[in-house]
Amino acid sequence: MSDDQDHILKWVKLQAWLNDHHQAGHLTCKATLTSSDNRGRTLISNQDIEDASPILSISHSALLNPRTLPSSFLVAHCQSLSSTQILTLYLSHHRSCQRTEAKTKLESAFDPYLATFPTKFSGIPLVWLLESTFQDLQSIHGTDHLALNQLKTHHSIRHHSSFGLNSHTFKLLSHSTALKSDQVSRRFMADWEGLLKSLHHVDFHEICLSDLLWAWLVVNTRCVWYNLGCKNHDDNISLVPAVDMANHNPHSQVTLIATPHTFTMYSSYPRGTFASPKTHTIMSSSKPETNSNDKISIYSGQEIMFSYGPHGNSTLLAEYGFIADSNPWDSIDLTDAIQSHFEISQDDANEKKLMLQSAGYWGDYTIQCSSLEISHRIFIALRLLHLPLNQAQCWLDHVKGKTDDLGIEVEKRVKNSLQKLFTKVKEDLETTLGHFERHDPVSCKISSYSLQSLKTIARTELKTIHSLLNKFVNNDSINQVA
Repeated sequence: MSDDQDHILKWVKLQAWLNDHHQAGHLTCKATLTSSDNRGRTLISNQDIEDASPILSISHSALLNPRTLPSSFLVAHCQSLSSTQILTLYLSHHRSCQRTEAKTKLESAFDPYLATFPTKFSGIPLVWLLESTFQDLQSIHGTDHLALNQLKTHHSIRHHSSFGLNSHTFKLLSHSTALKSDQVSRRFMADWEGLLKSLHHVDFHEICLSDLLWAWLVVNTRCVWYNLGCKNHDDNISLVPAVDMANHNPHSQVTLIATPHTFTMYSSYPRGTFASPKTHTIMSSSKPETNSNDKISIYSGQEIMFSYGPHGNSTLLAEYGFIADSNPWDSIDLTDAIQSHFEISQDDANEKKLMLQSAGYWGDYTIQCSSLEISHRIFIALRLLHLPLNQAQCWLDHVKGKTDDLGIEVEKRVKNSLQKLFTKVKEDLETTLGHFERHDPVSCKISSYSLQSLKTIARTELKTIHSLLNKFVNNDSINQVA
């Protein structure tokens, strides 16, 4: 059986499971699955869908989250674990049982859904990191704290060298992409460490690092926010059958709404009043009614996609392993470069750092690529950097909006700092792009798509920096964004 046929068969079994066990027979399903070599799995509309209409409705009982997992599993193994860790442990056990063909395994009512998950995540930098660090992930047990410490060692030095990739690969990551990838790696290590105690249980003696990584990536790439009533916002997550097969489009109007009995994907956000897909209870939308009735939003045969969030391509690659064409959320992260000015040994540097932290302006220093807008936070930080500490009150007044700037001399120094910073970023990106001429997917041990994605990100960032430097040369105004 080909991969395409296998994907379609799993989709059919998933639909049967939803119909037979989760009362989905009378619920909305205006989508089907297709599969191809160049596009992979895609969710396709099987009919014309009007604006603000339901596409898929999934009963709450079919969602996979800490509320729907067996209580015996939760009580025995999941005390004090986060939702991400609980789902990772559950899926790791499922994967290890499949891999070892265990005769005894945790009974799961979700098998038809679990069968639809991807078998691998080869395009995510976290995978590259672990594979270059350990070579054979199946040979490392999930309880191996020495392996975890070895992985942590790769992050003891900042920036690219901290990422621990082989020298060919990490040189292809722009600084922004390396930072995003490093954040993902740190989250994985924290969750692995949080699971060590649970993994020592005899039930999980077969779980290896390969199982753990796969399960964690399923959760990280496919969960959506869903209110479980957890105090910690990040614990309110769920895996949603069928819905999680929709690809990302930053421009999509498709939206996800949790009604009292279902989790529903709509072609666009409902306006005015609308009926709950299962009970037909009339619900009120936060958006007012319009006159655009019966407008077709998605045509039959068109791919159904939704936005995973306002993520630039560096984030998309680090988190999901792909990039979006003409991404309006692309940005360049300058946080490390700006913060380094306040982490030197000068007497007033630390005091200014504390002032930025107290005022809520420490970190998150970015440039938006499509609009060429520089974060207002960068200007706030650099103005403080170039202001004598005895004039701190002037800066505080500026932060409160009482003054637009801090004088011609300070503004001139800020501009010079930005020009120097952008020049350094340009040189780094040119160096990064130069490495693509000397390396191919084979030497880097990544796919052609991943290689091209990394190149696209670096080119986009370089184009942005060139445009901003030209603005300085021409004395054009620089756009700021909050």
